[in-house]
Amino acid sequence: MRSHKTNLLRMIQLEREQTTWGNEQLHITIAWYECLLLPVISAPQGSQARLLTINKLTYGRRVDLCGAFAQDISPRLPLPATWQPAFDAVPDDGALPNPLPSSIASVWKQELPKTHSWIAIFSTLSRLLATRNTPPNSWMGPILHRLLRIRPLQSNTTRAGIIEEVSRIGTLLFLAPIWRTFSTRPVQTATLRLGLLSIMKTQFVQWGELRPLLLWILMHAAGESEQGLEQDEFLVRMAMVMKMMGIQSWEEMLRVVQDVLWSEAAGRVGYDAMRTRLQVFCAAELLYS
Repeated sequence: MRSHKTNLLRMIQLEREQTTWGNEQLHITIAWYECLLLPVISAPQGSQARLLTINKLTYGRRVDLCGAFAQDISPRLPLPATWQPAFDAVPDDGALPNPLPSSIASVWKQELPKTHSWIAIFSTLSRLLATRNTPPNSWMGPILHRLLRIRPLQSNTTRAGIIEEVSRIGTLLFLAPIWRTFSTRPVQTATLRLGLLSIMKTQFVQWGELRPLLLWILMHAAGESEQGLEQDEFLVRMAMVMKMMGIQSWEEMLRVVQDVLWSEAAGRVGYDAMRTRLQVFCAAELLYS
């Protein structure tokens, strides 16, 4: 296994020196799977101390899509050519397609007319989910690749940049349970959730008519979270947004988020527990209003 990983790492390093890939299937394979360059550890072979040290000191990652998703960093490898058709409808400059496929996209155009990167991907995703004969495993790779590649806050810390970054992370969380239906590897969202909470605790913006989108993001973030304090962080914020929108029930909230974008494949276990906790927080919001 170590030799296999070493060889894959060498292939990735050689890729830096080439402008094209000679083997497209190899490119796709490496684009999906991650390779690790482990340090030399002085602890005895096979000991628990060695395993613990490896876990802590693993470095030199050459990150593919799986690793990039888990760490929320940009993929190192370019988009494979055979993945490109899923994005034929999205111009490279991020210009919005016309007509827009959803009500959120229309509201986005009014609220943030000069911010196009995320909404162009979202519009494509909306079309793909609406096409029954297009299975998720045919477009998941390119969608994830594009979402991980854009970094709104690197160049734009305004209201538009913050909303776009929160929307980017929220879309990745929405896609996570869909990806799990066919992925052979764990789909890890802890870093994404942590990043989303960090932004929400430190960056305050007015969402205006995009509040349904915020509620959709919080819903899927809560669904990905472990029950307890972390999930409550998102549920409390859901209750606050529901209050501002005049939403008084779980069913009404579901109708709103399903109108943003929905997939039955994204259905989650644990909704009953989420619903119970959310009702507690909604009651508290009414009590202290």
